[in-house]
This record gives sequence, C-alpha cells and structure tokens, in this order.
Amino acid sequence: AAIDCYSRNLIIRMELDDSVGMAGVYHNLANVYRGIFQYKVALEHYVKALRINESLGNKRWIMNNYTGIGILYKVQGEYDLALDYYRKAEAICIEIEYRRGLIFAYGNIANVDKEQKKYEQALDYKIQALTIIRELNLRYRIPGGLLGTGSVREKLNQNDQARQDYVEGLALAIELENKSS
Repeated sequence: AAIDCYSRNLIIRMELDDSVGMAGVYHNLANVYRGIFQYKVALEHYVKALRINESLGNKRWIMNNYTGIGILYKVQGEYDLALDYYRKAEAICIEIEYRRGLIFAYGNIANVDKEQKKYEQALDYKIQALTIIRELNLRYRIPGGLLGTGSVREKLNQNDQARQDYVEGLALAIELENKSS
C-alpha cells in the first residue's frame, strides 16, 4: 500500500515538475524498499533522491540520502561502504552546522565500529553524540544515548561505568515517563 501511495505521489510530483517533492518521495520509497529487504531497488531510489538533491544543492537532504545509503549498506554487512556514507553525512552536518544531524552521524558510525569490535572508537563516537544531546538539552534522547555508551562500555569491561550509564538512563526514562503521564 505504501509503495502504491508513494508511486502515485511521485507521478503527481513529476507532473508538477516538483523536484524537491520528487526527491522526498524517492527517499521515502527507498526507506520502504529497504524495510521489505529489496535492497537493490532501495539503493536505486536513494541514488535518484541524492542526484536530485545534489542538483538543488539541498545539503540537509543530501545528508539524509547519505545516511539512508549508509544504513542500507550496514544492514547488508558492508561496513566499509556504510562508513563511507556515514562520514559523508557527518561532513555535511559539520559544514552546515547541523548538530542534531551529528547525533545520528556519530551514532551510526559508532554502531558500525561496535559491529566491527572497534569498541574504543565506538565509545568515542557514542560519547560525542551524547555530549551534543546534553548540550542541546534533548532530555528525551539522553536515556538512549546512555544505553549506547553503556553497551559499549560493557564490551570494554568497564562494567561500573556501564552500570552507571544504565542506571542514569533508566532513572531519566522513568522521570520523563512520569512527566508525560
């Protein structure tokens, strides 16, 4: 159903000569195809979105396209390619001073490093992401950030610090849940 809706939307965007809209629809289609494990089709759509966004100079969406391509490669175990695209996304975030984007770029890079058992590097990126989360006062993201640092610290046998991260994250998650109730 989602593919049909997006496909109809794409036709309308093409008829309107709406490049920004077409790029968005291609990106969304890529996400859907990635979700149903049709990776080749997903990559084709990410690349179409990327080409349009490059022609428009839309840096934030180029960063999103790079991230999507990186995720696509990561789920297939192609870590070097995933890192290439995550680093491209990171570079754009730095260039346009998009700190929220850096949270995801650093998290994605850390996840690949963790998969490759490069735990020190993974922890460094997780800490950088958590630092930005705290600086931007994104309290709802702190528990997840602490879970990330804790899981890597555990791999490094830094069990006391991992436990502290987990306890702090859980306490904040409970506090945030209680405030939203």
